Amino acid sequence: MKKISVGIDISKKTLDASIYSGSGGQPWIKTTNSEDGFVKIINWVEKQGFNPQEVMFVMEHTGHYGYALAAFLDAHDMPYTFVAGLEVKHHFPLSRVKNDKNDAKKIAQYFYEVQEREDFRIQTIKASEIYTLSLLLSERNLYVKHRAHLKAQLSETQEYSSANRDERLKTIEKVYSKQIREIEKEITNVIDSTPELKRNYDLIRGIAGIGLVTAVTIIVATANFTRSKNARSFANHICVAPCDKSSGTSVKGGVHTSNIGRKDIKALLSRGVLLAIKYDKGIKSYYERKREEGKHYYCIANAIMFKMVCRIFAVVKRGTPYVETHAYIQ
Repeated sequence: MKKISVGIDISKKTLDASIYSGSGGQPWIKTTNSEDGFVKIINWVEKQGFNPQEVMFVMEHTGHYGYALAAFLDAHDMPYTFVAGLEVKHHFPLSRVKNDKNDAKKIAQYFYEVQEREDFRIQTIKASEIYTLSLLLSERNLYVKHRAHLKAQLSETQEYSSANRDERLKTIEKVYSKQIREIEKEITNVIDSTPELKRNYDLIRGIAGIGLVTAVTIIVATANFTRSKNARSFANHICVAPCDKSSGTSVKGGVHTSNIGRKDIKALLSRGVLLAIKYDKGIKSYYERKREEGKHYYCIANAIMFKMVCRIFAVVKRGTPYVETHAYIQ
């Protein structure tokens, strides 16, 4: 039996909610993106004649703007799921209206119509832990960027800069470095205190080339592996999987990676490629063989990143650490 869906369009300050039951109109409400607003939506659902614990609250992935609502629903044992905005968009290809109210109605209708498909998955998260990790990663990335700017200032203007200026910049750089180390400790504490996160984190870190930041970023991006269906799907999401671009006899774009997706995660994986080549015998052998064949470095690196993604999803699905079988081949 299909669940009644409550589609919620989330923005920084407001929420638009709409109910879809398969027939009749779609009631709609607008409120604030705050706890008062969450309570208002729940009360509104009850006034429409539905039990909030028997409907499905459906939201698009909007980064940290939706985590507070997810945490609220988690705490009150109300079912919810996240859906990809691109999938909702493609479900209504001829839509001409674009506003928050209409988006909420589309989200509700989309879930109601696809919820019984075999390939559809309910995507829930332990919102509080994922939200905390997301904020910590964002803060760390901010400090890393600022520190990089300071280092560039020091190196590029050293010839003309005064000693006092250099000292100030170095002092600030040390402050950023200290803050980054403290954030990484806090991230580790969150991981260690959450068994389901700790399990997957340890499995991922056992793969050559995967460090703390890469592992945690992937955990946050996949909501601890509840969002992405498989390695191929995630590889597409991070611009690693090759995509064919051809049509008929005139369009021959060849097979290339897409530029649409989380290129920041691809950048993190690319930094781990050299470590994987250095410490993993199987990948080292693969790299050397492809170089002898004349393949370009970036083409090989992309293939190695895809191998890393496949290993990540394999160990998480299997629940056992990665074993380098190449090491046992004589």
